[in-house]
Amino acid sequence: MDFFTRCWKKSRPRALSRAAAALCLLLSLGLVSCSRGGSGSAPSISLVSMNAPTLPSNQGPVLTLDHQFSPEVLDALRHGVPVTLQWQVELRKPRAGLWDALLWEQTEERQISYRSLSRRFTLSLPATGTATSFIDLPALLGALNQVEMARVPEQLASGKAYFKVRERLVISRLPPALRLSSYLSDQWRMDTGWVAVAGLGP
Repeated sequence: MDFFTRCWKKSRPRALSRAAAALCLLLSLGLVSCSRGGSGSAPSISLVSMNAPTLPSNQGPVLTLDHQFSPEVLDALRHGVPVTLQWQVELRKPRAGLWDALLWEQTEERQISYRSLSRRFTLSLPATGTATSFIDLPALLGALNQVEMARVPEQLASGKAYFKVRERLVISRLPPALRLSSYLSDQWRMDTGWVAVAGLGP
């Protein structure tokens, strides 16, 4: 009994020191932080509206979004870390007793970055390689909040079809050193979730 008692007493400081070391590691990685009052609204992406032209039309729907970036995301952006956002649109048709049928979909990524030498923001489309430069953050957000979709095939957009829309910040596109702490931080969680919107049909 004495042996086990002495062993337990000696191991307790070791357990405390290990817990303290683990806490210091989490703090250094930014995985644990003290709460800060008055930090403003939480980071988010929200769908404001979707302008769907009446068919027949050569124009595609236009999404209007609202992006609220956290100070952590903006700080990383200004220190040269590119941030990738992905939007997805699906056209679905209800089916009785089954999941709704997928008629059409479109997915695209957009990347925002900051050039410290020119002090300008850039919005680029990795799929096409096109990029647009902006003089400041409000100008960048003005363009980022507008998404012009491709034209939806007219034969698919019946009166019962509806859209599902989603945009999110893609943490897996961040540099590896920043990825783990970003997954665990609510300051990088930006996702509209799937939002249902009325279709194009009459």
